[in-house]
Amino acid sequence: MQKRSNGDSRIELLKELPRRPLEPAAEQAILQALREEAERGTAKRKRRTWRYALLAIPAVAALIVWGLLSGVVNRAADGLFGSRPAVMHTVEFSPLFDLLDKDGSVVYPDRLRGIQGKIAYSEYWGNFVANSGRALSKIFWYVWGDPQRLNGATLVATGVDLSTGKQFLVNETKLSGPIYGADAHMVTRFNKFPSKGTWRIDVEIDGEPYGSIVIHVKDEYIHTESSSFLLSKDDTKAGSTETTLTVNGHDLADTLDVIVQPVGRTGEARRLHFVKTEEYVQSDGLVPVTEYSGSLIFDAPGEWRIEVLGEKTVVEVRS
Repeated sequence: MQKRSNGDSRIELLKELPRRPLEPAAEQAILQALREEAERGTAKRKRRTWRYALLAIPAVAALIVWGLLSGVVNRAADGLFGSRPAVMHTVEFSPLFDLLDKDGSVVYPDRLRGIQGKIAYSEYWGNFVANSGRALSKIFWYVWGDPQRLNGATLVATGVDLSTGKQFLVNETKLSGPIYGADAHMVTRFNKFPSKGTWRIDVEIDGEPYGSIVIHVKDEYIHTESSSFLLSKDDTKAGSTETTLTVNGHDLADTLDVIVQPVGRTGEARRLHFVKTEEYVQSDGLVPVTEYSGSLIFDAPGEWRIEVLGEKTVVEVRS
């Protein structure tokens, strides 16, 4: 039987089978040739498999080494640059709701923030502002539960910055008896929130967890060394915004000029006029303060320089 050099030799062998029956010896010879060819093919496939496996070993080893080195590099990076912050999930802020009297009538609409029927504080206007004591005095706690347990109990509120984990004492006070529809209450003062962001206020009563309130704290007010606009940097937008300007000191002029000018862009400085409205002594530090009323006007978004009594600051104006 002639050996073919091209194509599958087993197919060629099959082609050589005659169209009529063979003698038993000839038939056995052809079947033996088919078996031997099949065995050679199996041996070749095994050799190829081992050859591919041997070639794969260095690649697998390289992947293992790379994985180990990646872990080392990541740990080294964490050591150099600090731990990677945890992924922030969507946060749901605690809602505002009405303060109700015993008969269910509304005492103050949309005044309380917290957990209805559990614990809340009175929020009189807007959000808290970082590093500001305004809107932090005369805050009421309202608590619902067992009046006998709550009356005289110690309430401790701890603020937790959800982006950094930083904590501080928001408030500590002793609760008094029922008021309106609440089972206990107390009028008190909060400490300043040290930074903007999302904060959780964890409340304990007599050392036991009682509830948590999630809030947003705005960026600090626009300010210079001795003056401050009651406008958070978060709320600074292009256009005209009416606001209040507080300046440390008494016996100041009846009107005050505020100069605003774009930074790094062509544009003339705008002189804005503010008018004195009142003088008082600030409870926080007993500082004498003069208050003015007027409007900040920015023609376009971008960085703007603000000057008050020779003191300057720069603010990012949003669209």
